[in-house]
Amino acid sequence: MTRPAIHPVNELEELNMAASQLAKDLGIPANRLTEIIRGRRGITADTALHLACWLGTAPDLWMNL
Repeated sequence: MTRPAIHPVNELEELNMAASQLAKDLGIPANRLTEIIRGRRGITADTALHLACWLGTAPDLWMNL
């Protein structure tokens, strides 16, 4: 059984939220999040911690993408 990909953009679509708003809620620069979404930047440990805390997931989930 294949699972759907987990990616910040998928979460944004489900939450009906703009990347800039999520970045503000996470306390990270908006350009960092948009670069991750565009595939131009990897997810750092810091960003993984922010995403995990905000979304109620484990940080390693984000680090392993």
